[in-house]
Amino acid sequence: MVRLLIADDHPIVVQGLLALFATDPELEVLAACGDGRELLAALRDHDPDVIILDQNMPGLSGTAILRRLFEDGHLPPAILLTGMISEAEAKEAAYLGVRAIVLKEEAPERLLETIRAVARGERRIEPRLLERALAEVVPAQPHAVVAEQLTAAEQRIVRLVCQGLPNKRIARELGITEATVKIHLHRVFRKLNVANRVQLTIRAQGGGLR
Repeated sequence: MVRLLIADDHPIVVQGLLALFATDPELEVLAACGDGRELLAALRDHDPDVIILDQNMPGLSGTAILRRLFEDGHLPPAILLTGMISEAEAKEAAYLGVRAIVLKEEAPERLLETIRAVARGERRIEPRLLERALAEVVPAQPHAVVAEQLTAAEQRIVRLVCQGLPNKRIARELGITEATVKIHLHRVFRKLNVANRVQLTIRAQGGGLR
């Protein structure tokens, strides 16, 4: 079962999404939010597998929500759903860690397939946009250089971070406390000279540690 949170300010779009997701027994909608602030509040009560964000909501856009969650270090796997998006916006979303960008004009089956892919840990972003976004952050390091600097426990945590799991989920997967996860990540950031989870993911994946 893939648990979803939706944020879109158009009721007709929300109703359409709910009807679409109801056709798939493997999808469960935890909450449908009318704007970004409602979604942020819903995340305090729910632990979704995937969040779906409208890019062009008033107040907090899809990328603004991504930025807020990115800065907090608790960004669930996210899909940006939009009628249109500029290359600059798409590049920022990729930098912030969005897993997929889907245009509203595309077939509904494309969104369903993308949700399943993102839930499996895949990314569905146009390669040229992702490459440009990642190239501006940090250069890749050889696998040996990355692995040699990390303990086995740190490597396990880094791999889960690369899958997009928040600290709470990582703690549950490894049977440790969330505070312990934070301590490990602090050490990893210092060892690899990165400032956040996206930079860590890029550094690790560039070195083959994923």
